[in-house]
Amino acid sequence: MNIKQSVFREFIPTEKLNGLNFWTAHGIVKKYFCGPLTAHNLCPQKCDECRARILGVFRLDDAKNPAALLTWILRDEVAKIRDENLSKGYTPKTDPLGVPMPESNPFAALAEQYEERK
Repeated sequence: MNIKQSVFREFIPTEKLNGLNFWTAHGIVKKYFCGPLTAHNLCPQKCDECRARILGVFRLDDAKNPAALLTWILRDEVAKIRDENLSKGYTPKTDPLGVPMPESNPFAALAEQYEERK
């Protein structure tokens, strides 16, 4: 699940962006935090549960390139989340090639959407 722009705006005060454009910062968080967590089935599906982590990564005060630093910190944060979950015994479902599989059935979700439209 990707964080919505309105939720991101609530989480991150403008002064924490340290010169980054709002849209750039939002895109980086979606790509390097929300995307990998979703791919590894670690997304809690409720953005409020990640609020402290997302706010905590905006330590960009003395960055020469805030976008690069934010990307680096987000990747590190995702790795920490994966390690925490693996140490708790979480093993993501994988396909025969070892690629993580989503917990939910995407076809069931499509069927539900189809039924709602009828």
